[in-house]
Amino acid sequence: MEDISIVVPVYNAEKHIEKCVESLLNQTYSNVKIILVNDCSTDGSGKICEYYEQNYENVQYIKNEKNSGVSNTRNKGMLLAQSDFICFVDSDDWVEPEYCELLLLALKKYDADLVMCGMLFHNEYLGKEPEKTIWSEEGNTELISLKQGFELYGYWGLNSPCNKLFKISIIQSCGLLFDVTRSMGEDLKFVLEYLYASGKEFLPVLSLPLYHYVRYSEETLTGNFGKSNYFNGLENLLLLKQIVEKYNEDADSLFVQKKCALQNNYIYFIVREKSFDKKTKLKKIKQIRPEITTREIKHFFYGAKKEKIYNFIKCRLQ
Repeated sequence: MEDISIVVPVYNAEKHIEKCVESLLNQTYSNVKIILVNDCSTDGSGKICEYYEQNYENVQYIKNEKNSGVSNTRNKGMLLAQSDFICFVDSDDWVEPEYCELLLLALKKYDADLVMCGMLFHNEYLGKEPEKTIWSEEGNTELISLKQGFELYGYWGLNSPCNKLFKISIIQSCGLLFDVTRSMGEDLKFVLEYLYASGKEFLPVLSLPLYHYVRYSEETLTGNFGKSNYFNGLENLLLLKQIVEKYNEDADSLFVQKKCALQNNYIYFIVREKSFDKKTKLKKIKQIRPEITTREIKHFFYGAKKEKIYNFIKCRLQ
């Protein structure tokens, strides 16, 4: 029976790690190995991980010598994995009992190298109802051509390694690793490099929210996105174009559209980043779009000011 390794990077997750690991232990697919990698947590996460290793034969626990980030932590777990397949689950998230079984069934049914499922996004901090992210009608499994790669790029699920099942043979033969030099976009880069290495046109997409992505704090991606490197994002987009152009003659024009949207997204977050003064913001905007006009720049700043006033009034009225 083929086995699946699940790599869980752990950092200060004592409040949530039990729910995560219990969801992995309760998989309907029995041949699962769980690798917990502690990135020098300062809370009780380590003791909880030790408990699971001591009490469950299919749980392995290791600890980094120094705090080194989620990419390096995932890489350590990945290098330990000796299974046929691998997936990644973050320590504050959890999965449905059929997660591994359904992903593996779809991968084998379609003779694919990668399979992905839908997600349910829980914003616990704001107390919102969970938001479902699925490709089509719930319950469907569709074989998607990478001709639609730019659509998959717009679909939030492609950017994460956590709702997917990978073949370890491809990862090992191509020496694939998460890029430790990046703070954002490293997940998408890994997925795209895997797809490029695979060379297969189709991947099955399960329109079932089998993965639960949870945000517990008020921290958002806004600040991190504004401070991150636009050119890393552009590099990912260029790699996606290389994959798509094998199957889609419109890849160049689609790339231009997505590049424009990427530039605007970065500028949007840059003008709203509180740690940048105006001079720094203008410099960063010009680096992204050297040809941008003064009028366009004013439009971005005006939008940010308008948004700030709206949020202030909204808070006063609550």
